[in-house]
Amino acid sequence: MLTTESKLYSTERVGIIQGDYEFLTDLVSLSNLGIKRGEKTAEFHDLSIRLLNYILQKKDARLALLLTKTLLEIQTYAGFYLTGNATNVRQLCDLIRIQFRYSKVEIYYNVMRLVNYYVGNTGQTNIRAIFPEKINMMHGNLYECFDQSLTLELLHSYLLIDIKSAQPLFLDMLSDWDRFEKELSEIDFSKLLWYGFLLDQEQYLKDVLKNYKDLLKSDMWSIRFYRYIKQNLTKNNNVDHDKIHRAIERFNKEKIFSTDEKKLIVKKIHSSFSAKKNITPKKKEKPVPLNIIKSVIRLAPHNMPPGINIGDINQKIIIELAVFENGSMKNTVKTIRVEALTDLKKTAIFANKPMLKKIKKEAGAGFIQVIDDKNAKYRNKLTENKPPKGKWFEGNELFNWPSTEVTGTGLAQDTNTNGMNEESALRKMGYQITNSTRDKRWVVLQRAVPVLGLKRVAYTIAGFVRMRKGQKNGKQKFRYAISEWEHDLQRLKTKYYRKDFTWPMT
Repeated sequence: MLTTESKLYSTERVGIIQGDYEFLTDLVSLSNLGIKRGEKTAEFHDLSIRLLNYILQKKDARLALLLTKTLLEIQTYAGFYLTGNATNVRQLCDLIRIQFRYSKVEIYYNVMRLVNYYVGNTGQTNIRAIFPEKINMMHGNLYECFDQSLTLELLHSYLLIDIKSAQPLFLDMLSDWDRFEKELSEIDFSKLLWYGFLLDQEQYLKDVLKNYKDLLKSDMWSIRFYRYIKQNLTKNNNVDHDKIHRAIERFNKEKIFSTDEKKLIVKKIHSSFSAKKNITPKKKEKPVPLNIIKSVIRLAPHNMPPGINIGDINQKIIIELAVFENGSMKNTVKTIRVEALTDLKKTAIFANKPMLKKIKKEAGAGFIQVIDDKNAKYRNKLTENKPPKGKWFEGNELFNWPSTEVTGTGLAQDTNTNGMNEESALRKMGYQITNSTRDKRWVVLQRAVPVLGLKRVAYTIAGFVRMRKGQKNGKQKFRYAISEWEHDLQRLKTKYYRKDFTWPMT
């Protein structure tokens, strides 16, 4: 979890609140300014700076909830948007870095609703200038709440920056769906539908949500509009474009989506209908014998080949996959014809969570080679299915998470992990305990995992712990460093671990 010493803003100009009584007095004044609906905009923003500084300093959940609720009501009913002031935006982002003792999800949600909405060019400029530098610091605390509405607001934030940057988070959310709430509101379902449409992940969403068909029957207008658009996209002809245009105009009045979200969705609708016009029926081709594929890669952001984004893996294919006799993955007992994913260049073969479930069901008692280690050469191309030389990937069944206990096993057993090389690589990226903070290290680790791979990063950090624990009085002498490394391992587990290998006991 991210915690940090909070920075206070513009204190010389706006002053510092000295206690709770003064805070509540200023909050009343802020509410009165909100009622006047924009007559004293500069005074409103300065007073907001004072109040937010007090929360950043005190970290009081009670007052934070009261302030964010008040600000959200002023935004909703009076039209005062904090995003019109760059300092207010930075302060709101910094609130997400505080681990409030209670009401954390509600406070975070209020903050995200405040920063994701704006009016005018100034608000848009502030968001696009500040979000990219703040979002990495905010991501962990928001996602680790495993709250659907909150994570959808985080997705909303990524969409404001760049639609491609929302893809990994959407896939992470669906992969971790079992950890989110059981109940799904109509509003959240509607957002998931349209986000899936925007990110070309509709089938994955359908596979993950068990009650998808029931939810799709909703009378909520935005869900009915989704059904209408999808029905028309499947029609060969007789599409009433005037009626679609009127429906889009009605959609643009929906309040559950921001202006930016609606623009993206409408743009995608238009491009989908344009693409439909240019499609010519394909002639039926004779079935071609398939090469036998010996492994599939788990679809995850950290498993992407160099130069390829997870959004590029959008081509469905049928493969002939080998099923092995045992965990040595040597003797093939049969092959199964299953669905998988690849990119346009057919660089590598991937399977998402629903596909893996189907593959395991088809495989029966046999063993399947499922890869979850980015730091290997992507050589299972469809066009040249050459066996790799030497040790390549290890299947998930063979990869145990590194132990940080000194037992003489674990790190040394992994022939793919050279502790000194990994230490150097991780250190070069800026990872260190001395003169650093948890915030700074987490930013480095978020960069390191896609580059080095989760396995290498985890083994490296576990190696640091083992080395210190193995020294005389090491557990006591290096207790701070050990606790920090183990904290980082836990964060890696929460963010990236998919329960597909044994996690370390520390």
